[in-house]
Amino acid sequence: MKYRQFCLVALASLLVLASGCSDPEDEGGDVDIAQDVGADADGDASSPDTELPDASLDADPADVDPADADPPDAAGSECAAAPVPTLGDTPLVDQWIDDASRCDQPSFSVLDDSSLGDVVDFGQEQSFGASELTALAELEGIALPREFVYDTQARVFSYLTQDRGEIIEASALLVYPDTEDPEFEPSAPLLFLHGTVGFSDACSPSTTLEAQLLASVLASMGYTVVAPDFIGLKSLGEPTGFLHPYLVGQPTAIASLDALRALYKMSDEQRGGHCHPHEYVSVGGSQGGHAALWVDRLAASYAPEFEHLGSVATVPPADLTRQAEKALQEPISATGNTIAFFGASASWYGLEDRLDELFVEPLDTSIPELFAEGCSFDEITDDYEELEDVFTEEVLDSVDAGDGLPQPWQCMLDDNGLVTTDIERHGTFLDSYATLFVLGEDDGLVDTPIERDSFVTLCDDGMPLSYLECADGPHGATTAWALPEILDFVDDRQERVEISSEDLCVVEEPVVCEGTPEEE
Repeated sequence: MKYRQFCLVALASLLVLASGCSDPEDEGGDVDIAQDVGADADGDASSPDTELPDASLDADPADVDPADADPPDAAGSECAAAPVPTLGDTPLVDQWIDDASRCDQPSFSVLDDSSLGDVVDFGQEQSFGASELTALAELEGIALPREFVYDTQARVFSYLTQDRGEIIEASALLVYPDTEDPEFEPSAPLLFLHGTVGFSDACSPSTTLEAQLLASVLASMGYTVVAPDFIGLKSLGEPTGFLHPYLVGQPTAIASLDALRALYKMSDEQRGGHCHPHEYVSVGGSQGGHAALWVDRLAASYAPEFEHLGSVATVPPADLTRQAEKALQEPISATGNTIAFFGASASWYGLEDRLDELFVEPLDTSIPELFAEGCSFDEITDDYEELEDVFTEEVLDSVDAGDGLPQPWQCMLDDNGLVTTDIERHGTFLDSYATLFVLGEDDGLVDTPIERDSFVTLCDDGMPLSYLECADGPHGATTAWALPEILDFVDDRQERVEISSEDLCVVEEPVVCEGTPEEE
């Protein structure tokens, strides 16, 4: 009974969890710096530590006996051989080989290594029946965009990726349709990129029931889903040893693309007996939307052996600089995310010893310490209601004067904003390639007017973008409201349907998205 009740709650909120960030304004509450970065749409803390109901899923990933997992051996595959990991032939690759460091980092190069994507181990497994998913949805009165057709199998795995010139391990979730139907033809997998969940391994989403249900919903509709835990959010094996570089584009995109490589290095049996084409569509919301835009930017340089068919970025903070500068002029929902960006990501840049330039004492040390210990953000800022209680006078004065942040902090923002980074988008793309850019009209976390401008800027830079803005859409629910349009867009990319040039790069008026719930 406990399992069933928990499934109902999880299924009811799973589409909201795709965005991963909360917005108190969506609920009509007051806004202060204490906004919980990792909360769900109800304003409650997100639950990366939620215990899974099945005994096999309750175990600590570190306690899983490797002997109980299928060996990561793809020998005897009837599918085409996995593409050899390689770097692309782009100007960015030449830059990476020379020096990939950013913003005063120690120098490092991006590795060209055939072991990238190698599967290290398998951990938790869970299955969901199509009838079970359907029954749960009906009980909750959830209107689904499509029928649940297939039973699904979910499994957590670890794999090799790289970070700052070193091979490291990361983890991910694979969910696929569990079917032996001879008529079933696997399509291009979805590289599913999660929203904000936290900043350390303890916050990893792949072992949570919510993440597995969300991916299973998509898999039951026929999609194979690869959902990476971004680096620093590892669920299997030895601890990562450093914080998740929150909203840092390069390491997130690199680890995500290596998770995709891992799918193809598995045996046929390990991926459900399916042979997938060497192509994919990337999809993400909120932080994951930001990640999807970075996958778009780096795919041709980092993983050109796969055809990137298109991407979906919902409620993304594409212009981190303007979003953060607004959040540093008055306490708003995004102020918490700005604190998280600097507090969690400074160490990736080697700047952890300089946080006193940004945060007042003792927050310059307590913020990263708390991120290393747990997933909740509100413990830091419960006692701080004014910007001056968190940020140094120099930082606030500089922003108020219109000069941005002092360096290297401004560099961190500019480096990871899609409209400000000097990392250019390279590659040759299909005529049918496009990115669906989804915004919510009433998004109280990611400022929608700023992101409308981002859409125009990215279009002017040559990105083929399709625009969708959900009328009255709040941050947490917009992805769910737009799910029917998202799935249609994904299918068109998989089928290589071209979009008329007249329909690209046009900022449309907000519309009632197809998944918007009817007013009672």
